[in-house]
Amino acid sequence: DHLEPVMSRPHPVDFNRPDAERLARQDRQDRSDRLRDDLREPLIANGCLEIMTHSFSNPDDLRALAPERQAMAVDNPISREYAVLRNALAPNVLNVVRWNANRKARNIRVFELGKVFMPQADAPLPKETLQLCMAMTGHRLEPHWSKGEEALDFYDVKGLVESTLDPFGLDNVKSVPYDETDYLFDTEQAASLEIDGQSIGAYGLVAQALLRYFEIEGPVWLFVLDCDIISGRR
Repeated sequence: DHLEPVMSRPHPVDFNRPDAERLARQDRQDRSDRLRDDLREPLIANGCLEIMTHSFSNPDDLRALAPERQAMAVDNPISREYAVLRNALAPNVLNVVRWNANRKARNIRVFELGKVFMPQADAPLPKETLQLCMAMTGHRLEPHWSKGEEALDFYDVKGLVESTLDPFGLDNVKSVPYDETDYLFDTEQAASLEIDGQSIGAYGLVAQALLRYFEIEGPVWLFVLDCDIISGRR
């Protein structure tokens, strides 16, 4: 019998195949994980604890922060406290600060890294944006007999912002006067963050009116970052 050799033929890569789609999804997930790790590590190294709150929020809390900012309502919410999708992390973070302060916690350092949801007029689903919010209260260091207690100030939160952004190598980040887009900060002790004129966040002292609303005594220093913009600028 005569056998003819079978010649294999190279097949072009079909990027529409499920394997290619899976690899593309995995690559996006890997980049997202690296971004989150780069944001978390400086905060954890500075003594901050990560928290995770509901993606739903109390509409009254969101209006106290920004009355004109729209939020997407949830169908059949389990309670009024979870009636809308959150459009900012700060209210949920401040609720955690209040809960801990009411239990005599001092020197609170917490942050949340999570999605916020903005309604879109031309789409049924909201736009999702990754945001980082950190809040701290109390003193710079734990009390010790050898030294007095030093209260946190503007430069503590500014330094923490710089430490958080340092892994991204963003040399063109500028602190500019707070743009007052909401009622989050005391305008005399706050600053906005920009890259080439594009806003990426803000930091400073939480406004006294907002602290009264959340029933928090004592100053709270806080910053907020738009992580998607930061990631795109790496």
